[in-house]
Amino acid sequence: MQDLRYNNTSKESGGSNDSTNQIFIDSSTWSNFSASGVGTDGPTVASTTAAIEPEVGMAQMPELGLCRRHSQRNPRSCDFCRARKTACRVEDAFYAAMDAVRLPPDTSSNQEDAAVQRPFQSSPSDSPEELFAADWQEKRRPSDGRGDIHGFSQTRSIDLRSSQTSFLLGDTGESDPYLVRSSSLASTGNEDSDAPISYIQIRTQKNWRHGSADTGLDEERPIVFMLIDHSLHGRYEPRVDEDVLQNAHTSLQEMCSDAIGVRLVKLYFRYVYPYWPVLSRSMLFSSESSFASNVASLSLSLKAALYATGLPFMVFDEVLAAQLDLQKLSANNLYRICWLAITHEIHNPHLSTLQSCLLLLQRANDDRYVMDSPFRWSLLAWTISLTQSLGLSTDCSNWLGIPSWEKRLRRRLWWAVFIMDKWSFPSAGLTTHIKREDYDTQPLTAEDFASTAIIEGSPRDLTTGDFTAQHEDSHFYHLVELSRIVSDIHDAFFTIRAANATRHDFSRTIELARPLRSRLQIWKESFNMFISRRQHDTRRHSRLDGNVSLSLAYLVSVMILFRAMLRPLESSAAARGNIQVEERGKVAIRAGAKACCLEVVQFVEQIPRGAWDAFWHSCK
Repeated sequence: MQDLRYNNTSKESGGSNDSTNQIFIDSSTWSNFSASGVGTDGPTVASTTAAIEPEVGMAQMPELGLCRRHSQRNPRSCDFCRARKTACRVEDAFYAAMDAVRLPPDTSSNQEDAAVQRPFQSSPSDSPEELFAADWQEKRRPSDGRGDIHGFSQTRSIDLRSSQTSFLLGDTGESDPYLVRSSSLASTGNEDSDAPISYIQIRTQKNWRHGSADTGLDEERPIVFMLIDHSLHGRYEPRVDEDVLQNAHTSLQEMCSDAIGVRLVKLYFRYVYPYWPVLSRSMLFSSESSFASNVASLSLSLKAALYATGLPFMVFDEVLAAQLDLQKLSANNLYRICWLAITHEIHNPHLSTLQSCLLLLQRANDDRYVMDSPFRWSLLAWTISLTQSLGLSTDCSNWLGIPSWEKRLRRRLWWAVFIMDKWSFPSAGLTTHIKREDYDTQPLTAEDFASTAIIEGSPRDLTTGDFTAQHEDSHFYHLVELSRIVSDIHDAFFTIRAANATRHDFSRTIELARPLRSRLQIWKESFNMFISRRQHDTRRHSRLDGNVSLSLAYLVSVMILFRAMLRPLESSAAARGNIQVEERGKVAIRAGAKACCLEVVQFVEQIPRGAWDAFWHSCK
């Protein structure tokens, strides 16, 4: 879009400084100027204002006290701008007018009429400073906390915007959130707008308490999202050609019809979701009649990933089991389509792109001798970066104006990424990417597992139970808590600096390990209570018990801690300082490590067949 710029310079009366009126006009507005009778010599301030008025529906713009119409070619600044000794900018008045009409909806009369006819209260004796202060206070009036991010009493999803992608503004990015929130730009996020870039500020609830504890969240930090139109990233490379993408759509449809796809997604919710809840039941199961259409509307990457994830459980579906001999589906082909679609969607990512990455990371590895290729760890780093760009590292519990289902989903997705990151280091010996000081997402609560799914016999009734009553009845909750302990073990012993500080210091190692060992024991007691409740609950009894993998994960966590405690015993420096090391402490550490290894072997030998057929996290 071409910009035409005109600088109108005039001499201030009674002053020695020049005042410049700079007007920015795009090509679409220029046509309005021509239709309004503007000559070829260029528009004046009066004609510019007249051209802007029909766009915002403000026929009384001069009454705002922010700009004054003049018929001269080179008008002097208005009273307000002369008082401030600044240039008179018509565009500032334009945005101020837009903010002035942005009111909460009036249920007693037409909303648009009420907004346009809103009077501006002023008196002839008001000074420009008083006028500006009155208008500023009106625009910045605190809300009642029930409005959405646009200032209306409704909620709207940040992610479900078909033509826009949202990115959370960081403090050092190209747009400063502290500056954006102080201008009208922070409230112009509208999918119906023609602006390719807009901003949206999320208001937060003050004095928020997470459960029964203070959150410690920075309530003064501005939460501002940049909304970018998909067309802006349409030329970015590398990307997938449209014909290749269309062929992928066709291939997926040929492999899995819509009817088969719906059944595979239901298998995911029945056998995988209780352990890996990275989708929203409230959205997909909004109604029984719309479930099939909701599945069909999913992105290509997410559909392919869901189909591949549900494929191992086809034998538990009567219809799909009968088709196994007639149509052999390939999980590898589905994952390839998923990856192809991800590389296309990554330029304009949404939560569905992140969900696809998380399901792709859970792909089972059939190689008995190699853990995985470096692709997995690169994809994990990519996923973490995507998570931070979408703003999931910032806690959304106290955000106002977005749907509850989206807040629950965002928090679960963050902790799912956290799990994959923290369990990559013990399985591959790599460092973690997520640092404690880089996120403030609070621990999961019962609300994060709530659902408004209304289909009779939906996954909430079949397998997951009513999480609104007790969130400790969740495999995912216990996995997150165990992953937080594993993260602290890594920070205490397995970073480069931590390893240098502890590998020769037995006393320091024991001091750091003691509280971690205590936390593991507390977690074990809580997990045993969870298993006991499930065994007595016949509604959720299933011969496919994926909780066995979590028991094994606990034993692995204990082994990692013992590996850290064994290091100073074997170092040469510790041997020379053997006088200061209690011999009984060394013996206890070695005996505990040996007992842990024996417990792991015995546990694996006793795993029942049904547990092996259940869903296992690929990181364990």
